[in-house]
This record gives sequence, structure tokens and C-alpha cells, in this order.
Amino acid sequence: MTEQLNFKNYDQVLQDMITNLSQKEVGLTDLNPGSITRNLLEIDALGLDEVWYMLSRLLDSAFASTSWGEYLERVVRERTGINRDEGAKSIGVATAARSTPAPFGEMIMAGTVFETLDGSVQVITKSDVQFNAGATGVALDMEAVAVGKAGDLQEGTQLVQVGVAVSLIETVTVDAPGFTGGRDVETDRQLLARYYEAVANPPTSGNIAHYTQWAKEILGETAGVRVVPVWDGPTSVKLFLLDASKLPVTPEQVAGVQGYIDPEPRGQGHGKAPVGAFATCEAAPAVNIDITAAINLDPAYTPADVQISFEALLDLHLAEIAYSDDTTAKYNAISSILMDTPGVRDHSGLLINGGTANISVTPGAVAVRGMVTLT
Repeated sequence: MTEQLNFKNYDQVLQDMITNLSQKEVGLTDLNPGSITRNLLEIDALGLDEVWYMLSRLLDSAFASTSWGEYLERVVRERTGINRDEGAKSIGVATAARSTPAPFGEMIMAGTVFETLDGSVQVITKSDVQFNAGATGVALDMEAVAVGKAGDLQEGTQLVQVGVAVSLIETVTVDAPGFTGGRDVETDRQLLARYYEAVANPPTSGNIAHYTQWAKEILGETAGVRVVPVWDGPTSVKLFLLDASKLPVTPEQVAGVQGYIDPEPRGQGHGKAPVGAFATCEAAPAVNIDITAAINLDPAYTPADVQISFEALLDLHLAEIAYSDDTTAKYNAISSILMDTPGVRDHSGLLINGGTANISVTPGAVAVRGMVTLT
């Protein structure tokens, strides 16, 4: 029978020492609170309590289900080769402009920092750009300073300079299609879920897990992949693909995965797929989730603040249910998200795609945010 470890707390350690000391004939009889002997025992108990705590945490760190942070990464990497997704910075283009032709030329140096009007997002120029004399504007290639989806900015967002100013610039406006591609660092919960999936479905011999692994080798470990076997005959396999943000992949990404798994001529084993297996890759069909609602607004918030916050929370929810066991966009869940959005006191008249029913998502498809109208 395996001996059960008994991690003790401060009170248990102190009581054990008092009991042991009282049983020994050492002449120390005053063990009441405040006595010198009791004070010394309490100091020792504090140290031993910390030792016991650290031992229990050390044991927790060795198992994926109870581990955390860097220790969870080590466990997962050692057993499956999976690494935490460190996220990505948003990138985009903004136009620096002025109302009159520039009277002289000025260099906008790489590393020049701008931020949104509320100061919540900072972006930085990626290369040196010359604002020429006589020009009224210049395009700046930029990226967010911080990793994460918070750096995704809508077209038309106004930016202001931070620190040393470029004197020619009067306005800075985010160009179409906005700043995109921001991805949050993978949480412990998300990493643990991928670990369990890998352990439960080990890739081997061209099984479903193998096709999933091959696609993720191109798209990234946190991409979404739905494999449909024998979809068009016994030798056919279809892969529906999502990017790391759980949105439909681009045509270029589809081509990359297709060429890696089963390039032309198909079924010949020139890619990762076995000989005789015909794999077809395509972007996941998108099911738009259009939302309208009337909101009772906290006076401390603007409608724009609430819109941005709600859309971010909605995107997070839709990403969580993408290719999960239940991909349905539920009315009550979205209602709760709107109710929990900072600045929303109450809401009414919530409609999802024009109604109050749940929105079903067919296998391989994904629910994505459509038009959001909050009044």
C-alpha cells in the first residue's frame, strides 16, 4: 500500500513540537503563549510551515493537472513537444498627415511611438520613413508595442504621438483594414486543454490526429482544425481550417497546408498524407453572428467604449466555442456577455441574426462576429 504524504500546516507543526517537547524531561514547562519557549517554537513552526508548503507545491508542479506557468510548460513540452503560444502583436498601416504641404522634409524614425486617444494601446513604427517637403501625408508601417488582441485597431482610429514629436505631423489615422493579427498569450487553461487533447488523441499512421498535427505544423499549434474522413469516398479526407485567432484562414494559408499535406498531383504521397489518401483543405465556412440591442449606459462610459469592450468579449467567446464539443452560438450566453460588459447597466431587445434563438453552426464551420449595433 502506498504511503500517503501528509503535508502539515503551521498549527499542526506547532502542536507536534509542543507535544514532543512536553513529553521530554528537559525542564521546559512553560509552553504558554508569550513564553520564551513558545515564541521559539512558533518561529520554528513558521519556517517548517513554509517548507511543507513548498514541498506540496513542488509535487503539484510535476503533474499537468495541478501545475502552472513555466512548470506547466515544462511538463507539457516534455511529454508532448507542445509549446505555449506566446501570442502575436497586431500590425497595420497608419497615415501621418497635415493640412498643408510640408515646408521641409523630416525623417520619422523607426521606433517612433504613437498611442490611441485614451492611451490604452501603443503602436510603434517598424522602419524609417521620410516625410518629404511638399507632401501632405505619408504611410507608416507599424506594430503594437504589446502582444495581444487589444492591439487590433479599427480603420479610422486616431493616434497621437508619444515622447519626442515629429513636428510635421498633425494627425495620424489608422488605414484600412485596421491593425490586425493580434493574439493573446495562451493561458494555462488553454495550454492544458491542448495537452489533454494530444494525450487522448496521439497522432499515428495518418489518423485524424495526424492530419490535425500536420495542419498545425503550418498554421501554428493553437490553430483550429476539423478533419472529416471519407467525406467523398473511402480514400478522401477534408480539413476545415481556422487560424490561431479561431477565424477562417486565408487562401494563402490554405495553399500552404494543402501543399504540405497533399500537393498536386494528389494522392501520390508527395506530402505528409499517406499514398492513396486524397486530402482537401479549405477555410472554415463563417457563420456571421449579427447582434442588435438597446443598452442602458453607465454615464462614466461612452457608447464607443462599450462597443469596443463588448466586441472583444464576444470575439473571445466565439473563439472559445470554435471547434469545441458544442459550437452553438447561444442566445443566453451572448446576453450574459453583453450584461457583463463594462459600462452596461442593462439591455433590452437583444436580437441575434434577427431573432432570439440559438444559432447552430454546422460541423467544420465557425461562428464569427458580424455587425454589432448597440443603441
